[in-house]
Amino acid sequence: MKQLPRLLSSTLLALSGLQAVQHAGAAELLAAAGAASAWQYLDAGKPAAPDWNSASADMAAAGWKTGAAPLGYGRTDSANTTVSFGAAPEAKPITTYFRRTVNVADPAQVALLTLDLRRDDGAVVYWNGVEIQRSNMPPGPVGARTTALKAIDGYGEIEYRRHLAPAAALPIRKGANVLAVEIHQSGPTSSDIVFDLEVRAYAPGETPPADLYPDTYAALAEGNADKALNLLLRLDPARAGYAQLAMAGASALLAGGGSARDPRYGQLLDRTRAAAPDDMAVVHAWIRARVAARKDLPIRPAPRPLPAAIAEQWRFIADTPERTGGPMLRRADLLADVDDLELILENCYSYLERRGADYRGALDALRASITTDLNADTFAHRVGRVLSVFGDPHSRVQRISEPRAAVRFVMDGERVAALKYDRSALLDPAHPYVAAINGLPVARWLAAAEAVVEQASPQYRRVLALEQLRRLGMVARQLQQPGGAFELTLASSDGAEARLPVALERSNPPAPPQWPAGESALRADNLGYLRLASMEHGPAMVKQIDGWMEKFSGTHGLIVDVRGNGGGTVDAIQTLLPWLMKPGDPMKIINVAAYRMPLALPTPNRGGFLGMEGRGLYPAGSPVWTAEEAQQVRAFLAGWQPAWQPPAGKFSDWHVMAVRPGDGAHGVYGKPVFVLLDESSFSATDTFLGALKGHPNVTLMGMASGGGSGRMADYTLPHSRLQMQLCQMASFTSTGQLYDGKGVQPDVAMPARLSDQLSGGGDSVLDAAAARLLKTTLR
Repeated sequence: MKQLPRLLSSTLLALSGLQAVQHAGAAELLAAAGAASAWQYLDAGKPAAPDWNSASADMAAAGWKTGAAPLGYGRTDSANTTVSFGAAPEAKPITTYFRRTVNVADPAQVALLTLDLRRDDGAVVYWNGVEIQRSNMPPGPVGARTTALKAIDGYGEIEYRRHLAPAAALPIRKGANVLAVEIHQSGPTSSDIVFDLEVRAYAPGETPPADLYPDTYAALAEGNADKALNLLLRLDPARAGYAQLAMAGASALLAGGGSARDPRYGQLLDRTRAAAPDDMAVVHAWIRARVAARKDLPIRPAPRPLPAAIAEQWRFIADTPERTGGPMLRRADLLADVDDLELILENCYSYLERRGADYRGALDALRASITTDLNADTFAHRVGRVLSVFGDPHSRVQRISEPRAAVRFVMDGERVAALKYDRSALLDPAHPYVAAINGLPVARWLAAAEAVVEQASPQYRRVLALEQLRRLGMVARQLQQPGGAFELTLASSDGAEARLPVALERSNPPAPPQWPAGESALRADNLGYLRLASMEHGPAMVKQIDGWMEKFSGTHGLIVDVRGNGGGTVDAIQTLLPWLMKPGDPMKIINVAAYRMPLALPTPNRGGFLGMEGRGLYPAGSPVWTAEEAQQVRAFLAGWQPAWQPPAGKFSDWHVMAVRPGDGAHGVYGKPVFVLLDESSFSATDTFLGALKGHPNVTLMGMASGGGSGRMADYTLPHSRLQMQLCQMASFTSTGQLYDGKGVQPDVAMPARLSDQLSGGGDSVLDAAAARLLKTTLR
C-alpha cells in the first residue's frame, strides 16, 4: 500500500479501505469525497448535543451511526449510505448532522483549505465548532428548524461548490480536529437530501490551480453540451464532483443529438472511469460506449456455413408471416445485423447458456430465412422469435403495434373465457367460453399465440399468450388463415353455442387501471389490506406503505395483495420487510445476482454493477456495508449454491440485496401476514415475494408468480436500427433458485374463479385469505 498523505485523517477510508489520490500542486487531502470517506451521522430528527460540532464533541456518543459518502435519502442513485427521516414522510426532520475527525500533523503547514461541498438543500460547515462555510442558508443563528433558502433540483443536486477558507481564521489543532456539517431541508415534505464533502489543504506559498468547474457547470446548466464537453476534457479529473459532472455532460451530449462515436465522448469516459473506477454509473457508461462501438469485446463468433435446410425446431422463426410495415431493408444489411446480434448475445447476454438452447441454430435459421430484401417489421418479428428461445421475458425487441380485439381473454381452469375489456361483464353471459375463432378450435389459436411469445415459465407464458391472442390478425397470419374479419364461437357450460363478430382496434378502450381493483384499507373485520398494484411509485410507494402500516398496528392480521403487479423498483420490499423484523435482528439477504461482464475492466470496480436503478445489489467489498455486514455477506455466500452456475469468467462476483431491520423509528408488525400472488406478479414483484417466502408469520396464497428478475441494457442493430433489450444479470432467490422460468410458489395454492375477474364479481381468494387469518388469530 502506498504511503498516505501526511495530513490524511486517521478515520479516512474507515469503511472502504480505498486509497486517496494526492492533488497536483502539492495539496494534501484531508477528507476525500465519495466512498473513500466515512462520516458519523445523526438522523431521523434526533437532537444533537450543543457541542456536537466542536473539538470537545463526544465522538462515541449514542445515536450516531457511521456510513460512507455520499450520504442521504430519496436518491438511491446518489447515496452510498441511506440515512433515515423517521416514520413521517410528510413531516421529515429539517436537519441531519454529519461529522468526522481529521488529523493535522503540523498546523503551521496549513495556510488554506479548499472545501468542495455537495449539498441538497442547504448546509453549514464547521471546523472545531467554528463556522467556515454556509451554503443556501439564511444569515443569522441556525437551529434544527431553520430551513434552507430554496429547494435544490436539476444539476444543482450534483454540484460540488468550492469554498476557500484561510487557515488563519480557523482553530486548527495538531492532531485530531472535528469537521462537522449540518444539512437542512427546504421544508418537511422535501423528497431528498444528499451530502458529500472534500477538503484539501495548501501549505504557505501554495495556491489552488485555476478551477474550471464553475465554467463547466455553467455551460451545462445553460444547455451548451459542446462547450461543457470541451471544458470537461481540460478539467482536473481529481476535482471533487468531476465524475458526476462528466456523466451529466456525456448524457447532455447524446440528448442534444451528439454521437457516442464522437472521439471526445470516448476520451471523456476514459478520464471519468480513471477518476472514479468504483462509480457504478461511470463504469456502466464506459462499458456501454465500448459495446456500442463493438470495441474490446473478447468473443468474436466465427463464420460458419448456413444449413441446407431449416430444421423443424426452428420453422417458427422462418415461418413468421411477412408484414407490409416498416421500410424495406437490403438482405446484405440484414445478414450483417444478424452477425452483430450474435456478437452482442455472446458477449453481453446473461442467460445465453441457461437453458442449453441451440442459439446458433436459431440464428442460422434466421439467416437462412432472409432470402430476399425484407421489410423492417418482418425482420423485427423474426429477431423477437430468436430471443424467445432463451425463456427470458425481460429480453425482447421493441414492440410493434398491432390492432387488437376489445376483448379480455382469461383462463377458467383449462377453458378460455371472454370478458368485455373493461371487465364489466362477460362478453356473452350465457356463453362465457371461447370454443373457436373463425371456425378453428381456440386451442390452436392459443398455441399459435404461445409460439410467438417469450418461452418463460409455463404460467407466465400463458399470461403473455392470452394478451397476444387479442392481436387476432397477427395470430391469423401465424396460422396462415385469412385475417380480414373475425368471429368468436362462444359456448356455455353445457355446450350450447353462439357466434359473435369482433373488430380490431388500434388502441385499447378504457379499462380499470389495476386488477384486482381494491384499495388499501382497514377492513371492518379488523384486518389490514395493503394493495400494491405496482412497484413503480418510488418515494410515493414508501410513503404509502409506512402510512398504512402505522394504521394497521392494532389489526388481527394483514393481507398484502400483489396480484397483477408487473414490477418496478425494490422500494416496496425495502420498506415493508423492516416492519416484519425486530430491531437488532441481523439483516436479511433476499436476492443474489451476478452481472454479465461484456469486457474486462482495466481496474477492479469495488462498487459493483447492480446497485443502480433501484436494484440495490452490491458485492461483499462494497462500501455500502459496514464491516460486520460485509462479514455476514461473505459468510452467507460461502455456503450459498445457485441452481444454475453462470459460466466462469463471464460474470462478476456475486452481489446481494439485503434488508436491515428497522431502527426503532416505527413499530414492528408481529401479527400473521398473508400475501396474495398470481401468474401476473412479475419482475420486482417476484423479488418481493422471494423475500417474504418462508419469513416468520408470512403465508403466500394464490398461484405461482410469473418468474423474472432482470437488469436490462438497450442495444441497437446498426443497419435495421432495430432496438432491443437484453438482460445483463443472472438473478436468484436467497435459497439459490432462479427467478426466471420458475417464479415463486405459493404456500397455499388457490386459483381465482371466473367471477373474480369481473367488476363486482367478488374475490374468492381474498375472502379465503381473510377467513384463514381470522381463524388463526381469533381461535
